[in-house]
Amino acid sequence: MIWTFILIIIVMARTTSSSWNNREADVVQHRLGMSCLAAFSWWGALQGFGPAIVLMFNGDDPSTSAYVGNQPGPFSPAFFLFFIAWAPFFFLAAYLIRHFHKLRHP
Repeated sequence: MIWTFILIIIVMARTTSSSWNNREADVVQHRLGMSCLAAFSWWGALQGFGPAIVLMFNGDDPSTSAYVGNQPGPFSPAFFLFFIAWAPFFFLAAYLIRHFHKLRHP
């Protein structure tokens, strides 16, 4: 999903029209973006239905412990490596947003 999202951002940034009166291209671009958002949301919903159906028929499994990842605690170096690993994608997104903004507002 992440690579598909990045590809969609690149395609939308590359197909941006420089003129304000290119309505057809803007409509197609908007439909592509909305279709991809709909696909992502349905995919996320479908990923949750499987476990929900199993829980409905089998009940809750008391042998599993509660998720406590939201409670504060000491940070490990892996936490910062997570941000370092995602940094290229953040920079790519920032570049594409800036590029997209420059095309819209010359």
